[in-house]
Amino acid sequence: MSMNPNSSPLLDLTQIWGPLTSEGSIEPLSSLELQEDIEESSLEVLWANGVQARRDSRIGGLTTASVIGFSGHGLTGALGVATSDEVLAGLYRQCLSMAGEARQHGDWLREVSNQVLGRFKGRMLGRGYAIYLALPQSVRGMCLVPNEHRHNHIAWTVLATEHGPLLTWLDLERVDGQVLEAGPPVQARASGEMVLF
Repeated sequence: MSMNPNSSPLLDLTQIWGPLTSEGSIEPLSSLELQEDIEESSLEVLWANGVQARRDSRIGGLTTASVIGFSGHGLTGALGVATSDEVLAGLYRQCLSMAGEARQHGDWLREVSNQVLGRFKGRMLGRGYAIYLALPQSVRGMCLVPNEHRHNHIAWTVLATEHGPLLTWLDLERVDGQVLEAGPPVQARASGEMVLF
């Protein structure tokens, strides 16, 4: 299924995943805070790559995704970025000023997801929550469909670009037997800033 808004119907995720609620969220973090963090992190990464985007809720067929796991004291989760092959090719061409092969597109999407999660990590660190990132992994050639049972989907955002929509979502869960407690807040550094120890 193509994700081009002109050639396939778009699904409205507010109808599939429903309104954002704090049920099942990890206190004292609210789902609203996580929603804002994911949206702002995603927008910043796109803007840094020269891509203008705006908030939307409609998404088409998802055929490629990058997912990164992470963990911290008392929590585990994953962040994903998904789109279609066509949208990904257009974004790659716009950001790198050249056409690339599917492998290069996948590398670029993994780097985008890594940057989004890095910015999200900085926001979490500012609240006293340290998380540790795994390596991003790709899923391609599948028709990925949002699951209407969204109890693990704590936050998500769809960003509309000139090439089509891009979905970012966050799964976040408590780890049994552990309690998540906020530590002292620390000043997060700007992305790319060097810190010497």
